[in-house]
Amino acid sequence: MAGTYFSRHGDPVRGLAAYEDALSELTELGASAYARLCANIIAQTTAELERAHASDARGTLTAQQLRVAELVAEGYTSVEIAQILHVSSKTVDFHVGNIVRRLGVGSRREIARRLRPRAR
Repeated sequence: MAGTYFSRHGDPVRGLAAYEDALSELTELGASAYARLCANIIAQTTAELERAHASDARGTLTAQQLRVAELVAEGYTSVEIAQILHVSSKTVDFHVGNIVRRLGVGSRREIARRLRPRAR
């Protein structure tokens, strides 16, 4: 029940973890039918999460990373972003490095491209 609640109304990653815990417990108890049901739900939830993350670069970032990425996309430097967010420029650079890794890009310019896909 917790997995369903979190998947639908909260954090789907937390819901997925709840289903994975339930799958382990059901398997240990020998409840194979329920274990298969949990395994199917895990597969569906995982596929949905992967689709969401692949289609929306924003979905792969934390709230703070997203704020930094948006400011990078607007053309602000690390020093300017640090002043806006009231953090050090090293913190901004740390976030930019994580953003680059999470989005699989190589530069600040590519961050902007990933956050603002071109209209078709």
